[in-house]
Amino acid sequence: MAEGILRRLAAGRTDDGGAEKGRESGGPAGGGWGAIKYTKTAFYTSVTDASETASQENKDSTRLLKAGAARCLWLQAPPHELSGALSMAMDNMSGLDGVIVEGNAPLDCMDFDAVIFVFGPDAARFKDGAEKALAAADIVVFAGVSDAPETGHMTGRAIRGGIFCAPSLSNSEGDNRRGGSSGGVADARAELDAIYTALAGILELEGGGCDDSY
Repeated sequence: MAEGILRRLAAGRTDDGGAEKGRESGGPAGGGWGAIKYTKTAFYTSVTDASETASQENKDSTRLLKAGAARCLWLQAPPHELSGALSMAMDNMSGLDGVIVEGNAPLDCMDFDAVIFVFGPDAARFKDGAEKALAAADIVVFAGVSDAPETGHMTGRAIRGGIFCAPSLSNSEGDNRRGGSSGGVADARAELDAIYTALAGILELEGGGCDDSY
């Protein structure tokens, strides 16, 4: 899902001086959007530039780079070291228009301008610790289903950006659709466009880049 949103952010970005801003602050020339992929570890902490592992096709960080991330970092840390490691990773994102952070745990360490929560096809398989992410969600997406399933996790929740069913999308891959037809491609793009429009409204992206929005 993050890959598809990155593609829309890259396509919808206007020339608002991002290139010069990026150069002045030491970030990537051209501004753009960055991405951070978080993986929980038991002991060690590391922050890796995804460009160093781009040859490994199966990595989420590689897919985020290919989706259009101007810079992508793979953050690995145990929960008790995540806050410091995330701050360090964010320091490496200076000069960008914004940053997408994948994972639930970072919500314990930082306030985000927008939160997208994605259910897979089986909403009953609710990850441990995901309650906080859902409670903070501005947009909720049910990926791979045509109708939102009944789930007690949504009871009494008012979702600012809306609830979307995206039957043509998987919960982990950007434009990848479940069907192989041209109609499946068009449907997937339409679903992502609707989600992006809701996100753009929250972050006020219609007029250009939105600084420091994650």
